[in-house]
Amino acid sequence: MRSLGATYLVWSFLSLLLLGCGQPNPSDSPNETDTETPIATGTTTRNNPKIKIPVKLNRGATSVMSLTSAATAYNIELSNCISGYNTTITEAQLDGLEVYTYDRGCRVKLNSFTWEGRHYVPTAGDPFTTWQTGDAAEFDEVGEPGTYAVRVIVIQTLSDPVQNSDAIEFGFAHLSAGTSRSLLSMTASAGGSIQDGASLPPSFTIKRITLVDLDAGTEAGRFFFDLECTATIGITDICQSVNFVNLDIKLVEDTYGGTITETDGDTIFSTSGATIPLPANRIAPGDLGLVNGGIKSTTLTGPGPLATTSHLLLVIRSYGVSYQYFNVDVNLSSP
Repeated sequence: MRSLGATYLVWSFLSLLLLGCGQPNPSDSPNETDTETPIATGTTTRNNPKIKIPVKLNRGATSVMSLTSAATAYNIELSNCISGYNTTITEAQLDGLEVYTYDRGCRVKLNSFTWEGRHYVPTAGDPFTTWQTGDAAEFDEVGEPGTYAVRVIVIQTLSDPVQNSDAIEFGFAHLSAGTSRSLLSMTASAGGSIQDGASLPPSFTIKRITLVDLDAGTEAGRFFFDLECTATIGITDICQSVNFVNLDIKLVEDTYGGTITETDGDTIFSTSGATIPLPANRIAPGDLGLVNGGIKSTTLTGPGPLATTSHLLLVIRSYGVSYQYFNVDVNLSSP
């Protein structure tokens, strides 16, 4: 992975994820059928049913990057469809974006959004042109030039012709000094656990990953992790017989091929990891989407520049000798 080639300050990630639910709009004629006949060039037809594509703010799950704060408003425009159908939606349209199935030539634009109290619009000097997957452009505060420019990337958009399974996704990175890559997502998968004697290993799943910022000196990502116990913790500070006070955590580069041994774990923890502040970082059952409850790590700094260190291991140690680890992979846009 190439170096960014520019200094950047703080990256955050936003996904406006629009998923095709594939259900006809009840307002359409009952005689309409879901055929794959394309809409004829230059004509408007009602032979194709409309579908509602719901709009979601993707706020973090096991496989997706969480936001430190979400967009509070947006304006998305549908235009250029051969059917002649155009529309604009905002966050107030809870039932989503309406389109004709198999319509052609449709373009979906993100006209503006509000994030952390700032209203963003496309810049005059670096606008979008085609709005196709992979396109990127700069947005700035109204009254540009502002001081908190962001770079928006089209992650997914409508097919041509429109399909029921289409998804539309915009992402953005909070940038300075011309960085040209966007953090799209992070994925976490279970690695394994290692038990030493009678000392039980930790037993968690990763519920959410949050990017806090970048280290100003090393450009490494700084994250915290919400970890859900595999069984309810009830009113205790104990997960599967392991007390939270007996845990420490490290985030390291995966130079082990995705799998570590007990010797590797001992090497990783040749110095102590980050402990869990209690009661502050205990998550009660039902809070923050953790049904069983669990813990929030302190902010962990990655091992190197985020752009060039994409394969990480989150390693949790219990009682100083047993381990649980997760594979964590960073997904960036192409340079």
